[in-house]
Amino acid sequence: MSNTPRIRRIESASDRKAFATAALAGLKEMEEMLGDGAFESGVRRVGAEQELDFVDSEYRPALLAPEILEHLGDGPFVTEYAKFNLEINSEPHLIEGDVFQRLGNELNGNLEHVAQVAKDRYDANVILTGLLPTIRRHDVRPDALTPSPRYKTMLALVNQLRGKEYEFHIQGIDELVTRDNPTAFGGTFTSFQVHCQTDAELLPAQYNWAQMISAPILACATNSPLFLNRRLWRETRIALFAQTTDTRRPEANLRGEQPRVSFGRDWVRGDALELFREDLSRYRAYVTPFTEGNEVDDLEALAFHCGTIYRWNRLCFGAGSSPHLRIENRILPAGPTLLDELANTAFWLGLMLGMPEEAHELPEKVKFTTAHANFNKAARSGLGVTFDWFGESISARRLIIERLLPIARQGLDSQGVDPDESGRLLGIIADRVESGQTGSEWILQAYDHLNHGLSPGEAATQLTAEMHARAKEGEPVHRWDPLTEKSRSQPLPCDASWTLEQVMDSDLITIHIDECWDYVAQVMSWNQREFLPVLDDSGHFKGLISRRDVLDAIVSKKEGSVEELIKGTSVTLPLEASIDEALQLMNKSGVDCVAVMESGALAGLVTGRDIVRIAPNMLAESSS
Repeated sequence: MSNTPRIRRIESASDRKAFATAALAGLKEMEEMLGDGAFESGVRRVGAEQELDFVDSEYRPALLAPEILEHLGDGPFVTEYAKFNLEINSEPHLIEGDVFQRLGNELNGNLEHVAQVAKDRYDANVILTGLLPTIRRHDVRPDALTPSPRYKTMLALVNQLRGKEYEFHIQGIDELVTRDNPTAFGGTFTSFQVHCQTDAELLPAQYNWAQMISAPILACATNSPLFLNRRLWRETRIALFAQTTDTRRPEANLRGEQPRVSFGRDWVRGDALELFREDLSRYRAYVTPFTEGNEVDDLEALAFHCGTIYRWNRLCFGAGSSPHLRIENRILPAGPTLLDELANTAFWLGLMLGMPEEAHELPEKVKFTTAHANFNKAARSGLGVTFDWFGESISARRLIIERLLPIARQGLDSQGVDPDESGRLLGIIADRVESGQTGSEWILQAYDHLNHGLSPGEAATQLTAEMHARAKEGEPVHRWDPLTEKSRSQPLPCDASWTLEQVMDSDLITIHIDECWDYVAQVMSWNQREFLPVLDDSGHFKGLISRRDVLDAIVSKKEGSVEELIKGTSVTLPLEASIDEALQLMNKSGVDCVAVMESGALAGLVTGRDIVRIAPNMLAESSS
């Protein structure tokens, strides 16, 4: 155990020299291995990394991963960024025969083991989803971070490099703009990462082809449309991961500095070393692996540095008893079911194995910016896009059905994969594309349905319960029935310990402190609001004004300002306060509304009517 690699910050000139010396030596060793033909050839294996979320009985993030790991015993289970995440690493499987059955059985067995431990010991559940709908700002606090030196070191480093004044912005159906420290968002997204072993001589063309097919692969696999109760990209995880790990300061854009999560800059035109050289050239090393003897291994240093650069398609190597090269697909979200993930895997592997001849000429036939633009369009809009495909404008659905699925089938056949297995999984892709119902589309439809009558927080909780129930049935997402009032399969769990963030109304209409009463009365009438928050010139919350107070002032023909009628800042509580605390404050202040605050800014309102609306659910939960 004394030689197990650990990591530390590069803080001195001697640290940097030791790392650079090792990384350059590792690159030289790679060059020699390539020249000697040391890497395996003609062997195709697949492996996967399954990330997951833990949720409690109310479908909120459950910070249980460290405790659950203690009960899992030996196995392929490792920590992830947050305490409500876990990762399962599969064994590498030869791509032949019943490969998908073998991979599926392995992953399913481990998922069932994790889920059983979570349920039996902590009454928690496992969810497979790119972004957990019930994530709240309160869930990404510092103590939600996995207590590992690796994650703590990386978090502190990003904060130091970027600073805390960094605007986080994603525009979709709704818009997210926040100056929260986004590094804390690192545990909110989960993926299903797939590795495909390749040959050194095929690497340039295969890597370029992996880049080209990223857009249609992602378009039919999206599963991450919600974040903090906002409908953003169909695969919001793409934007979220990129911004969360971005160590650049604003001025870096002036000189074209690349983010550490990147689609890349250009096609590969040389060999495998081209990508490693670019990683060493364009991305400064800030951490280094070392052993108890304070040594830095050459290839370990190179691999570790490249592992801190999160290309959506990443080149990896194994340098043990079976040296090999593989391409890691990082674009796929977790879920909605293991069967959906296996179908996505079959589609991607089939395309990689069936790579057409034109892929060898990608740098000459297609601009790299075209492939990158296709990828961004797929992340934003899923199947509802048109791609530029080798100079032809073609819809995502038509491209997948008419062009790519036949290639994928041929690719899997060429490796001797069981045709019944490949046909079943590629059939799921075909049916999903034909129906248009990806995970993202189902989630958005269900969320919109639930938002009629529920607060955004309640809708997210009910949605997560429905996702969990349907996933347990095992049907792929394109077969999930649309959510309706009759098809709800789970009661909404809630009690007085629920936080205000879960029940508040964040769709606010605000009034300036110097408005006249007649105007305020009209705004309340038009929008059917009993209370309005009042702001000053700087946008600071000053208090609440009620319909009753305004009407009394109008009837009495009293003259004065809005400021004279407002209930002050004593009627405020933070996001993480409970419903019970809100009830106590309403009773004490005599006001039937509480302003919900986040870091000194107004975030929402909770009224007595909101609490009455969920009272039956609270009573049902308390009596069960």
